[in-house]
Amino acid sequence: MKKHLKIFVSFALLSLLVFLGAPALGAQAFGFGDSEEEPEGAAAGAGPASIGSVVGGELSFSFLGFPEELFDGNFTNSTVLPAAALFLNASGSKVEAHVALKLDEDLLVNRPGDILDEAWLRIFSGQTIIQGGLMRLTWGRADSLSVLDILNPKDSSDLTLRDEQERKIPVPMLRVNQGLGAGLTAELAYLPWFEGNRIAMSGPWVASQMKPFVSATFNTPATKSFDYGQAGLRLNASLSGFDLGTQYFYGRLTTPYIDTTDAAMYLLGVPGTTIDLGYNPYHQIGADAAFVLGGFNLRLEAGINLTEDSAGTDPLVYNQHIVWSAGFDRDLFAGINLNFQSSGKVRLRHDKITSPLDIESGTDITSTQLAALLSRPFLRDRLKVELLGILGAEKLDYMIEPGLVLSVGDAEIALRGRYFGGDSAGELGQFNDKSYISLSSKYKF
Repeated sequence: MKKHLKIFVSFALLSLLVFLGAPALGAQAFGFGDSEEEPEGAAAGAGPASIGSVVGGELSFSFLGFPEELFDGNFTNSTVLPAAALFLNASGSKVEAHVALKLDEDLLVNRPGDILDEAWLRIFSGQTIIQGGLMRLTWGRADSLSVLDILNPKDSSDLTLRDEQERKIPVPMLRVNQGLGAGLTAELAYLPWFEGNRIAMSGPWVASQMKPFVSATFNTPATKSFDYGQAGLRLNASLSGFDLGTQYFYGRLTTPYIDTTDAAMYLLGVPGTTIDLGYNPYHQIGADAAFVLGGFNLRLEAGINLTEDSAGTDPLVYNQHIVWSAGFDRDLFAGINLNFQSSGKVRLRHDKITSPLDIESGTDITSTQLAALLSRPFLRDRLKVELLGILGAEKLDYMIEPGLVLSVGDAEIALRGRYFGGDSAGELGQFNDKSYISLSSKYKF
């Protein structure tokens, strides 16, 4: 009996380490969204587009069904989800303001503080743009699976979210954009405190590795303090058809670490055990480029994340690692468009991980994701057929999502199905019993 208990504890602990040590694929893998965002490196000194105000929003209804559960008469996770969004954009002389609200059942019941989605003010002064408030910002060039877009934490608690911007959690920050001459801008971002990625602890998207710990008590640090402030500097340049960027950032990894000794004690059933959780500080240095070559719109990113574990021997600090992203989009034939993205991580000093209590023990030296979206319009662009696929290269687990999107005037109706498969030890394959279909409609006004 003790032998079996020891095996179970070792397996569950290793599973937790794999979950927390892996990159949050669920936070980025379903990008390819169509939300509008400000172009990277917007020219400083441009000023508001017009003076006035605009009120708009979106009303949507969606049905989410899990066939495997429905066949068994289980309607726990299948639901109808009404949602609404409202925004106000106002602009005057050398100033812009934006306020956005979101409303749905989950926000009203569980996270009422998130109803205020964004609220920021942007001031134009010559070649300088100052922007501050609750907002989402984009760094890097990748359409999806970006390794340099690190300012906002990600929501990995709901794998039905498709839009890359929607997965970002808005946070307070200050941004200063300074024009430095033709085609060159500098951008400073300051975040007064820190927030980590959002991880599911209940519902259908709890990772299998986390299920033994859903009732655990975690000691989480108070990260909404100036001690957890973060800052970064980015340069953007346009040169002879090339869009280039380089950046430096100091902050904390949004993937948490856990005290593995505490976790082991909890699994052994030691009364009163709580598990310490924290976030490693790190420096990121990165560069990116976007250009057209042979009809391919190419986007490249590369960087290095320098944690405090330069030797690779600290069991509670993630090893330093190289990150990369590469992608392109291209019109193929017969109106078919392909958007391909890939990204990965290579751990440094991997051979120094020898302790079974290291937070990266038992994980691969590399982590690689591949994603592709094929789409083709019909009926004068009123109907779009889509096929999205994502693959975890190391575990060969995957997600496939076919879809039909019909535009009816200003409204949109979409039918999609998402199938998870492959190795159940992978980030996607672990949800192979959570494949679902969705039928949604939305109206933007």
